[in-house]
Amino acid sequence: MSLEILDKNQAIDLVLDLASKEGAQAEVILDSAHNFSLKAQKGALSEVVASSSQVMGLRLVHQQRTTVTSSESLSRDSLEIMVRDAIALAALSKQAPEHELMPIGNSVKWDSELTAPKDEVDLDKKSELALSLESEILKKGNGVKSAPYNGYSEGISERTIANTHGLLTSYQDSHKGCYTSALIERDGDQAMSHYSSSDRLFKNLDSELCISQSFERANALIGAKGLTTGRYDVVFETNILQSFWGTFSNIFSAKATVNGLNPFSNKMNQLVASTELTITDRPLVTGGLRTQFFDDEGAASSDVTLIEKGVFKNFLHNHQTALKLKMPNNHRASRSCKSHLSVGHTHFCISPGSNKESEVMGGENLLVITSIQGLSSGSSDISGDFSCGVSGLLYSNGEIVKAFKGVTLSGNWWDMLSSRLSMIGDQIHSSPSKSFYAPTLRWSELQIAGS
Repeated sequence: MSLEILDKNQAIDLVLDLASKEGAQAEVILDSAHNFSLKAQKGALSEVVASSSQVMGLRLVHQQRTTVTSSESLSRDSLEIMVRDAIALAALSKQAPEHELMPIGNSVKWDSELTAPKDEVDLDKKSELALSLESEILKKGNGVKSAPYNGYSEGISERTIANTHGLLTSYQDSHKGCYTSALIERDGDQAMSHYSSSDRLFKNLDSELCISQSFERANALIGAKGLTTGRYDVVFETNILQSFWGTFSNIFSAKATVNGLNPFSNKMNQLVASTELTITDRPLVTGGLRTQFFDDEGAASSDVTLIEKGVFKNFLHNHQTALKLKMPNNHRASRSCKSHLSVGHTHFCISPGSNKESEVMGGENLLVITSIQGLSSGSSDISGDFSCGVSGLLYSNGEIVKAFKGVTLSGNWWDMLSSRLSMIGDQIHSSPSKSFYAPTLRWSELQIAGS
């Protein structure tokens, strides 16, 4: 067996050439990543991890049949085996006319200076940050027992996409993050909370916010009780709202529509939500961490309006789903090196409404949900039903009355969109992950089961 190891360009050229000689179309994705993380515990670094990975994935189309194979080695023998396997496996797959590569031979330029800015930070500063997260929590006193989870992480990845139509393009993406937590025991009660900060630049990480939010949220929950069972108006913090949209995002997936798993497959151009609601998928958002100049087929990305003034406007498509459903391709192809072609989203952005924040937060018995448990396991993205544990704060007339925990929120997301959304604020907030942007939304009369 040959141990000849090829460089990136040689490996791509070899795979595309071998596939072409078999009369096949081929698309190659080559991913490499470098990750580093620190964890702090009991005044010392408890874990230091650095890792690197590289994998090539081949999506091959032969006689309108598609398969995917991959290799973690760029040796000539391994790549030849990968192509042979792909040809053999394609013969076993279902034939379909939409199984073809998008005929794109060039791509827009990806600005890697935006998504992977140079940011050299020495190890001492990273270690100091991780250790300070724990020590600053412990300084808070007031029953703080420990800071169980504290750390810093960073990563940089590079993706190269090429195909037999002549496409060859690549991009880099980087991220940095820090997080901490506070465990408080006081008055015979216990509560824990955690918070994180993310950015592409080390200097922009907000460790002070992580510390203050972790402590204040845990502290508020000490002595918190349940609520009386009934219906309440509810506001979700931005990260919680992101969880709901993520859990039920299959309504936007053309792939789910093709597979018969989209409950909104027949809702195009119908009113499905409050007429005040507009949500757009935006690949370019200042400061956003899901920036995308082109999708995983190499096609240029642009804004896609998903719901406009309550009307369902678009699915997210790749080339195959657009052909299958006879709809325009809005270029949201997504896949890993080892997966078949799917669709994905970038930044979900909800447009601001006409209500001032004071209006949205006004009135009596308003619940602000700050923590959620079991949403994924307690929900159905087909029926829209969900049931999950929540904690948070009870407000009256804009002021905090008390914290609550140990209660269950249940309902139907489709019903909430169409008839429970009562106010939309006029200010946009970002989730800590900087991938979801929304104003404050107020939902009316949601069902709470008290403890």
